Amino acid sequence: MYKALFKPVMDFLLAFFGLIVMAPVFVIIYILLYFNNQRKPFFFQRRPGKDEKLFSIIKFKTMSNEKNSDGSLKSEAD
Repeated sequence: MYKALFKPVMDFLLAFFGLIVMAPVFVIIYILLYFNNQRKPFFFQRRPGKDEKLFSIIKFKTMSNEKNSDGSLKSEAD
């Protein structure tokens, strides 16, 4: 009974209310990254999952694509 009815409903409700509570923070992060990362605030990638089946992820892009003089990615210290 717990696994079939209670747990899925509770998982959905907690995720839904968590998303509502965090939505303003996500909007602020989106706006900051939009202007900081050349209008590309998201990072997209395909990864292997269970049984090596590919799935797509979308994350906030917090790393810059800027490169230094030798062609490697800049660190925050550069």
